[in-house]
Amino acid sequence: MDKTALYGNEKEKKQHLHNIESIANDTGIPFDDVALLYEVALDKTRKGAKVKDYLPILVPRKVKYVLTARLHFRQIG
Repeated sequence: MDKTALYGNEKEKKQHLHNIESIANDTGIPFDDVALLYEVALDKTRKGAKVKDYLPILVPRKVKYVLTARLHFRQIG
């Protein structure tokens, strides 16, 4: 995965890295683990997105949903 193309320009990269850090702090999950999941979600979402301006909003929502679901299934499983 080409991270230069993944993040777009430097401004977008800063937004996404801030989102990753925020999710890591909120969940207590290590930054690198969140970054891996975030980058996969960003790559998939970017490929299908017609309006790229919404990526910094949509991708964190997807990542938080996945992490919440994982934590939920660990608790009941």
